[in-house]
Amino acid sequence: MSINEPQYPTSVWDGLSPKRNSRQSDRHPVYEDWDQVVAEVISTQIELDKARIHSHASYYLSAIAETSIGTVNVAVKAAGTTLSDGLVDFTMPENNRITYTGALTRHVHTAVSLSVSAASNNKIFNICLALNGVPLVRTKQTRKMTTSSDIGSLTLLVALDLSTDDYLEVWVENITDDTNITIESMYLTAWSHEG
Repeated sequence: MSINEPQYPTSVWDGLSPKRNSRQSDRHPVYEDWDQVVAEVISTQIELDKARIHSHASYYLSAIAETSIGTVNVAVKAAGTTLSDGLVDFTMPENNRITYTGALTRHVHTAVSLSVSAASNNKIFNICLALNGVPLVRTKQTRKMTTSSDIGSLTLLVALDLSTDDYLEVWVENITDDTNITIESMYLTAWSHEG
């Protein structure tokens, strides 16, 4: 069978009508709506390709700022200026925040590598990720700063589902007193493996 034989459609489907008078071959009803089937397959493939896009976001700390701890045992968003390092299906509308903007709910893996210092000796801090302004307890890492000259490093990891407009931030908490903390360096990356 050749593509030039009359059992194939000879004109392009207009996308509106299921059948056209311009069909050459009424004797082959199997091929009557061939180009409509092709159009639907292409449309489905386009939607599948959209779903296969690997959503990802990254940012890093570009300017250090001390985070004010107002109350002991109360977590607050970490201060500092951040710059994006690649965003697909995410935005970075403010410092230390990525917002998921994709249409599909995604299972996202997030990793943060950071280093911290304290304004005085013998302070214990919790550092965690927060989802939509709520600290994720399961991401909490605890770090004791023995002296004010100590710089300690740690890593945060989490896998979670993000829906449109969900956002992630890094938060800090002093569980000793109200001494401030400084994020000295930070890199956050989030990615999905969908598709």
